[in-house]
Amino acid sequence: MTEAKDKGYSRIEFWTQDESRCGLMPITRHRITAKGIQPIISGEYNFENFYLYGMTQILTGERFILELPTVNGECFKLFLKEFVKEKGADKFHLVFLDNASFHSEDCVTLYENMAFINFPAYSPELNPIERFWRDLKDWLSTKCPKSLDELSDLIMEKLKSYTNDAVKSLTGYKYLVTACEHAIA
Repeated sequence: MTEAKDKGYSRIEFWTQDESRCGLMPITRHRITAKGIQPIISGEYNFENFYLYGMTQILTGERFILELPTVNGECFKLFLKEFVKEKGADKFHLVFLDNASFHSEDCVTLYENMAFINFPAYSPELNPIERFWRDLKDWLSTKCPKSLDELSDLIMEKLKSYTNDAVKSLTGYKYLVTACEHAIA
């Protein structure tokens, strides 16, 4: 936190970041039905997809999500550029993220007002935004979009329905909330 204050930032925000693949492949979940009745699901496999890049604010539930065609360093740089443009270059952003190979040094050193902390490798259970993606995909599992445009529209509809409190309840891991509160106290 002293790094942010030394650079003249009076406000520090804490974010978690991740990417999620969204495609036309059916999402299956367990369903409860009457005895002897099997649920009907779409069996049509289609491998078209896009990715959601997202960040959720640990203390407030605020979020920033961008739909991009693939997952790589160039898209990650574009995501960070749009994030800083929308969420402000006047604040310091501390971002927790996974160890994806495209989160390379040249990506994470682009902005003076951002610092990154990696979660340990192969530990998605530590990243709160994973629960947000899970909730979104649970909702999507009841839908059968026929095109990527229809899927994108469905996702946008659902994303608009989330309130900050709903996101905060999904992503408010006690250990991170406590650590962030202590850091700014």
